[in-house]
Amino acid sequence: MQIALSRKIILVILLVIAVIFLVISFLFSEKGILFSEKGKSATEVTHIPDVRATTEARMMTPMAWTMTDGVQAVTGRATFVGESGDAAYITVQSGELEFIFMVTPRTGVFSTGDVYAHPNQPAPTVENPKKALRNLHDTPVLVRYEPGDPHRAYSILITGDDQ
Repeated sequence: MQIALSRKIILVILLVIAVIFLVISFLFSEKGILFSEKGKSATEVTHIPDVRATTEARMMTPMAWTMTDGVQAVTGRATFVGESGDAAYITVQSGELEFIFMVTPRTGVFSTGDVYAHPNQPAPTVENPKKALRNLHDTPVLVRYEPGDPHRAYSILITGDDQ
């Protein structure tokens, strides 16, 4: 016994399958409902990025955000401003924003090359932090900081060549 289906029924079935496929594709896309960024702030980071995979990309895109551990962070281009006692001061230009940071002796200053070579090394990797800071002139950096007037830097990751 052979069942005969009309061409209209076959076209309707194919159309329904195509619509279902498109809806599922949209739901699982980056712009879809399941992965929508609606309701999140523009600066919120939902995970800690892999430094090796994203540092260069982040340095090319100036931005400020809150890391998952609650510490504020900013990327941009840093320039040394001056010193006062034990503290040094740098400015970081991040897009249209400019941040002024106070760098104390407790601030860790790291070099990207050393971080890549020794990812589990907890100590700062720059041998002479004040000299490294004095050499900052339009140098790409990532700064973790405590907001204030001026902001106090927790750690500075120097990614430029002027170390």
